[in-house]
Amino acid sequence: MRIPQGRLGTQTYRSPIMLSISTANLVSALALCSTLTGLVLATGPRTQCSETYNAPQGATCTSIGEQLGLNPSTIQSMNPGVNCNDLSAGALCLKQWTPVCTLNATATSQTCDGLAEKWDITQSDFVNYNDNVNDACSNLVIGQPYCVSIEGCYPGNEDPTCQQ
Repeated sequence: MRIPQGRLGTQTYRSPIMLSISTANLVSALALCSTLTGLVLATGPRTQCSETYNAPQGATCTSIGEQLGLNPSTIQSMNPGVNCNDLSAGALCLKQWTPVCTLNATATSQTCDGLAEKWDITQSDFVNYNDNVNDACSNLVIGQPYCVSIEGCYPGNEDPTCQQ
């Protein structure tokens, strides 16, 4: 399709696709996008560090990488906020794993108190099981599923191999 050429202000150009949306529909669409974005970000349990290394004073990501056979950028990515050029003595994460959620439960309030109590987990565990939940455990979306177990056996599991 050829778009006519004309001087600015004197010619009306028409798009091959016309879109008309009311303000109310636009607000609804934006709210839906916000909700869907939250759901997309809720990917499950947070990545956990499974192996640490006590860095000696004055070590760098490069020196540790050479010593242990790791790429310095990998060390940096597993330890956000660390200055790789001047590590102070302390523990660095060298290996990570992401637990698999084995049980979800639906939020009935904006806090995790009820779900944590019902499934016999701590608030800290609940936060670690759900990467989209803040440390205060106060931003749950009512009606949305949240991970409450990363174990094969959990309170209420009817599997005979899990019965005490």
